[in-house]
Amino acid sequence: MLAWKRIWLWLFGLGVLLAACGPMTPFPTQPAEHTAAVRPSPTPTATRTPVPTPTPQGAPPDDVAQALDAIEAQVRTLRGVQQAPGLSRVMLSPKDLQAKVEALQREEAAVRPNAWAWQALDLIPRDYDLEAALSAPPEAPWAVYDPQQQTIYFTAPQGVTGPLRLAYAYAYAQALQAQAYALPSCDAHLDRCLALQALATGDALYTEYLWFFAYATQQDRDDVAAFYASDEPSAPVPLAVAKQQRFAYDYGYAFIQNLFQQNGWASVAQAFATPPVSTEQILAPDAYPADVPQEVALPQGAPLGEAWEEVARGEMGAWLLYLMLTASQHPDARLPTGETLDLLQGWGGGAWVVFRQPDSQALALAVDVRWDSNDATVAFVKAFVKYARGRFGPLTDRDRGYRTLMWESDAGAAMLYYNTGARRTIWAFAPTRASAQTLVQWLTPASP
Repeated sequence: MLAWKRIWLWLFGLGVLLAACGPMTPFPTQPAEHTAAVRPSPTPTATRTPVPTPTPQGAPPDDVAQALDAIEAQVRTLRGVQQAPGLSRVMLSPKDLQAKVEALQREEAAVRPNAWAWQALDLIPRDYDLEAALSAPPEAPWAVYDPQQQTIYFTAPQGVTGPLRLAYAYAYAQALQAQAYALPSCDAHLDRCLALQALATGDALYTEYLWFFAYATQQDRDDVAAFYASDEPSAPVPLAVAKQQRFAYDYGYAFIQNLFQQNGWASVAQAFATPPVSTEQILAPDAYPADVPQEVALPQGAPLGEAWEEVARGEMGAWLLYLMLTASQHPDARLPTGETLDLLQGWGGGAWVVFRQPDSQALALAVDVRWDSNDATVAFVKAFVKYARGRFGPLTDRDRGYRTLMWESDAGAAMLYYNTGARRTIWAFAPTRASAQTLVQWLTPASP
């Protein structure tokens, strides 16, 4: 089952409960003028290849058009929008809509997590196609918004059913975003891109939920329940992939809900005017907007010698660190979600670099992470010890003077350096103790 379907199983159940118990989600008494954002462009602006428009099935029947007009008006009411955006609607066959969604996903130059880093962090097997897993289109889509064409494409093979009404409310929320805002480019910074994606996705999903709670009929609820009940389980994926697929939905929704409970749409509007800059701000909404991450720059060079080549480098954001600590391929290395989210509130910034030995295909990873306080540094060290024990086995060496910890096993070696005064942790995963130690020493001299 795909991530968005899992989310809606939860939201659907919550909606039924709230419908029975009465409203718990506050609606703004005086809706602010709608302020939202387009779906984020995670890479620097580039020439976009137009997506071919499928041949329309035909103009929607009057009853379908009227039903969709009503949904648009309802969403605008929820968002406090007075003027409808300039928008086209095209009805397609289910097959053509599926093709449209696939084309949009190919056209989007989304920044994807780095497979080298994920392998070195023990999140996926060496032969796993991470790009394919994260770019898989949804099954049986009902509606999709194309920002380039300013068009909502939809399918209605059985008329206006609950799943279509639900999906159309989401797509129309995205269209309202495109009318009001354009999020800044994240300049290929994956952690920032994920934060922007969570903001935009959470806004549309929260709007969709409010629509479902306020306007869905009993027939809509029955249709949606039947649709999800008929869904066939999808092939299992690594835990990290499943978490990555759900990130923007799970945490974006919670982020928007937290903002909405402060001052309604005005708080959401402010978030689009001053968007979050890190996944830490999404995972811990109290960190937004004041807690801005430090820039961590790693040195250039070949610390492991000419037999090794650098293959990738990037940010060790709070979300990637969360995945490392909770989604290892070694189940014993997985820390509890709540404990991990708590300690990541002290994250201050980070970076990683991966080296590869072409002959053996071995990987080595070096990471430098800064923390907001001494306590946060200590909390991470304790968490890392639990993680490393689960992945590599018992601690094999400890040097209190140099503040280093070492683990060795058939799975490789790990070394952690910590400096609570500098609020800094450096660690390496490598095939051997010597290579892990070399990488840690390579980064340690830059310590303030």
